Amino acid sequence: MRLKKIIGRGKHVADQEWGVIGPTLLTHHVQRLGLESLAVPTDSYSPMYGLLSNLLFEEGLSVSDLVTSRTIGLHLYNSGLKGKEIKPNTPLYEIINS
Repeated sequence: MRLKKIIGRGKHVADQEWGVIGPTLLTHHVQRLGLESLAVPTDSYSPMYGLLSNLLFEEGLSVSDLVTSRTIGLHLYNSGLKGKEIKPNTPLYEIINS
């Protein structure tokens, strides 16, 4: 990527693949700095990664149905929330109204 930028063939950040400035970049620097021992399991912040984030809108579920005993926070994926109706009796409604 760096070489492509130098020769004028780089991509603007908006045109990069998903994850390049998020998880991929974070993982790269954690490994580069030797900080792997400080990392926590995925379910600590993202127990419902990817398509599982749709469960936030599932009527009849609660937040406790979506987390594990190691969960200390939830990463709410912006792209998965846009334009969706937040109905009562869903985990996202519970988060917003607690």
